[in-house]
Amino acid sequence: VLRMKRIVPVVIIISTLFSSCVKFNKSETHTDIQTEPMKACWVSYLELNMSDKSETAFTSAVNEMLLNIKNCGLNTVFVHTISHLDAYYKSNILPMSKYICNARGGTLDYDPLEIICDTAKKYDLQIHAWINPFRILQGSTDLSAFASDDIAVKMITSGDATVTDNGAYLIPSSPASQRLILDCIREIIENYDIDGVHFDDYFYPTTDENFDKTAYEKYKSETVNPLPLSDYRRAFVDSFVSAVYRTVKAYDENLQFGISPQADIEKNRNTFYADIEKWCANDGFIDYIIPQIYFGFDCPLDDFKFENCLNTWLKINRKCEMYVGLGMYRSGEISQYGNKSSDEWVQNCDVIARQIEYLYSAGIKGFAIYSYTSLTTKTAECDNMKKVLI
Repeated sequence: VLRMKRIVPVVIIISTLFSSCVKFNKSETHTDIQTEPMKACWVSYLELNMSDKSETAFTSAVNEMLLNIKNCGLNTVFVHTISHLDAYYKSNILPMSKYICNARGGTLDYDPLEIICDTAKKYDLQIHAWINPFRILQGSTDLSAFASDDIAVKMITSGDATVTDNGAYLIPSSPASQRLILDCIREIIENYDIDGVHFDDYFYPTTDENFDKTAYEKYKSETVNPLPLSDYRRAFVDSFVSAVYRTVKAYDENLQFGISPQADIEKNRNTFYADIEKWCANDGFIDYIIPQIYFGFDCPLDDFKFENCLNTWLKINRKCEMYVGLGMYRSGEISQYGNKSSDEWVQNCDVIARQIEYLYSAGIKGFAIYSYTSLTTKTAECDNMKKVLI
């Protein structure tokens, strides 16, 4: 007797899985929606990795950091809260990050994110919880420091995460992996006074068909007319992004959810399986998009000259807000693109200031600086930016 394959489109599978994930009671509305142009700065896990990890030192460092951000004329911070399937807060799901305490899974007698949130509110800064949803390790496959009960180890053992040649990642098409990240997001928004949830460009880490081969083969065995691998991956990432949006909005309609992808739209779609154009053009995915246009006006690659790249993004059909990520970290350095290079950032110290003015003239209402360290080390560039903002 032939067994009939079930006709279950991939999007319906995920929509069904997550329909119950957003049915929880909202507590109090704890945020005000962005009411002025976004002037943001990323604060990465590397910048939270302080040598003195005592509460006094951490509090002092965060105060200095956020005061500097405020004094630079900025009004929003994207702060890492999950970078490697770890927590920069007191979590019941994830181990504490090794970057915030002395070892992965270590303990602190204070809550870092609580201190960051309190300090952000003191300086009237909006704060978005920056999450890398699928990365466990990058550039290393050494799991020796991971405890046997670490959630990452459990997910690898169950087949919901995998170790590649240069890292370890949750499998984006795994329903269990997606539920895990949704649970973490819910834990953050229910317990901390944040204004938004923020992803950057970490989705599928590779195009290698072996990365999620088991999951894809199972899907094909259960589905008539299954999607090709690329479309399958995009469909699962689409459904995950939509589920995050629903989860955030179910708790508080004012909470923002945004994504900052790489500048190359086709690479996002075909390498990371992130269908940016779909998310921008349709309701129910994101509130804002922040393409990382980390290039100068004189970039030797025509498509990525600042104006050209921006104009490409401006042509996208959008229902969401668009801001632009700016690469202040490039200031003072030669930019290398294959066998081509540019010294624009060496010869000029007002590139960011001119880019901000260009954005405003093009009708773009905000930007984000990568990253905080640039505000303190690229001083001439930062001073010229402040002349535009303050």
